[in-house]
Amino acid sequence: MNIYRKCVKILINPFFWGIVIGIISLHIMRQVSYSYRSAPPPLFKIKEEWSLIDQYGKTFSSKYLNNHVVIMNLFFTRCGGICPKLINAMKRLQKKMFLYKPMHFVSITIDPDFDTYFVLYDYAKRNDILYDNWHFLTGKKSQIFYIVTENMHIYMSNKQQINKFNKNYDINHFNKLILLDRHGDIRDFFTIEDYMLAALERAVKLLIDNNYM
Repeated sequence: MNIYRKCVKILINPFFWGIVIGIISLHIMRQVSYSYRSAPPPLFKIKEEWSLIDQYGKTFSSKYLNNHVVIMNLFFTRCGGICPKLINAMKRLQKKMFLYKPMHFVSITIDPDFDTYFVLYDYAKRNDILYDNWHFLTGKKSQIFYIVTENMHIYMSNKQQINKFNKNYDINHFNKLILLDRHGDIRDFFTIEDYMLAALERAVKLLIDNNYM
């Protein structure tokens, strides 16, 4: 009975669970660091060139990214969920990788009906992310849907109204950062936890190295 009570006491102790979580996190970080001692192999080969409109109203073609490593995300400016977190993670990476050449960031809106290039420019300006190597892209809805779902094999849905009494809505979409190599092919996907962002930075360095073209 005393042993049982001791076990219960240990299990309800927050310090015990803190140690357990720490050990698990350390294991995960080690596994991630080991997996990115070499560049991740291509997941999807993007064969078709694509083009959209950037935040300055200019045509932006995927060929402009040739020979550049790219970190990409899907978002929309009125998103109140994961999008701000993705953008903030991209901002952190952009500041750390500012001197990495060649390196670009791409954010594609999945709500082009609202997110015109004027809106994207204002969004980038308000969030202090008007960088030469960060491109906010919009276009026709059908065009974006084809590029994302058919060309890149990434999930996105249509608008879903949250409340019928107001104009609030959500768009279910892929919620990870996307790594593309110098050929424009998708190499891997990354969540926004610190250890995954560290793994992403490591993968970028490896892909920029000429040995990992």
